[in-house]
Amino acid sequence: MLSVSGCPGLLVCALFLGCGGNTNPQNPDSAPPVDAAACTPDNPPPQQPWTRAPGAPHLVPGQSTPDGTTYLVADPSALFDEAASAWKVWYSGARGACFSCPYAHVIEYAHSSDGRAWTTETTAALRAPATGWDSMALETPDVVIHPDASADRRYVMAYAGGEDTHLGFANYQLGVAFSADGRTFARISAAESPYGQAGLALIMTDAFPSHNVLDGVLADPTLLLRDGVLHVWMSSYGCSTAGCSGPGNVPVFGISHATSTDGIHWTPSSTNPVLEGAQQPTVLWNAASCHYEMWFRRDTTEEQNMIPADFNGLFGAWRATSPDGVSWTVDATRDFFWDGDQTGEELGLLTGVDVSQGNGETRLYYVGMTTTDVPSNDVFVPVHTWYDPAGFVNATFGLGYATR
Repeated sequence: MLSVSGCPGLLVCALFLGCGGNTNPQNPDSAPPVDAAACTPDNPPPQQPWTRAPGAPHLVPGQSTPDGTTYLVADPSALFDEAASAWKVWYSGARGACFSCPYAHVIEYAHSSDGRAWTTETTAALRAPATGWDSMALETPDVVIHPDASADRRYVMAYAGGEDTHLGFANYQLGVAFSADGRTFARISAAESPYGQAGLALIMTDAFPSHNVLDGVLADPTLLLRDGVLHVWMSSYGCSTAGCSGPGNVPVFGISHATSTDGIHWTPSSTNPVLEGAQQPTVLWNAASCHYEMWFRRDTTEEQNMIPADFNGLFGAWRATSPDGVSWTVDATRDFFWDGDQTGEELGLLTGVDVSQGNGETRLYYVGMTTTDVPSNDVFVPVHTWYDPAGFVNATFGLGYATR
């Protein structure tokens, strides 16, 4: 998270890099082997427009918990759990005694019978530790269900964490945690970690095997399980000099990819980044058309300035397809747009969307910046001065979704 000086309160002082998530109808987190006779990779069906579910926002912060009030909904990772016949979502959260008080970085968990009316657990799914590589920032979770894993590791979570400010924001790297039920997670132990630190599973110097990378960050992981192999795509930024400055610096930026059989030891793709200039991916496997589908952020500065909120906004999500998860073809037009006329997103969308399949539906979950159901009068979101000369409005973040 990036702390921004001169802003009142918790939410306007944090930069969230995105979200992820993926599922498919047969198993919410795994893609079945390809049956060549059952799909038509050369003739995919045309994309239908997204239709927002009415009544958004469906989940907003403000719940009272034993360790403070919840003040954030960001970076959702949603899936439909067939065994439980329930929608489940994990998201970046913050808990404190008040909006401008010191707060705890947490990953929240909520469940729902329909994916609209949510119940948030009072116990966080994962909390930032007092010390360690993920003690300052803990966010952008993504969760899959691994049906063949041991009972205590059926739920696999990847997340971004950092312990200090670096390159203008937390020095994000990727962590992994496991859970038996999805409610509370335990980091991998220091003994299991390839880096000897509890939770830490992949760092940026290992994510670019074909580049001379000395510095940078990894964030916004999205997981997918297919044929027993875990895949992760992530926002990635690397550079060839310490501090990413000075003569001879060569930056690399985009979405990178890695695979794992245990969720702990990862093999990055040699061509990383696999999609340059993009970030905040969410990926699923399209069994009908035999390809991976990715949604991601690639806004221009001009588009960002059109959004009322001046806080890591999202103008819309692009879509790309791939036969192997590594070589991607981007659609000619953007797939999902911010709509300021929609209740729940009047001020804009927060970066990143999450696309999931389950219970016979494809859903795109998003977070809107909204003046609806604001927890209290002292909760603010920064806005462009063309929208409000004060630079802030009483607003909050809320979860909504669209279907196609």
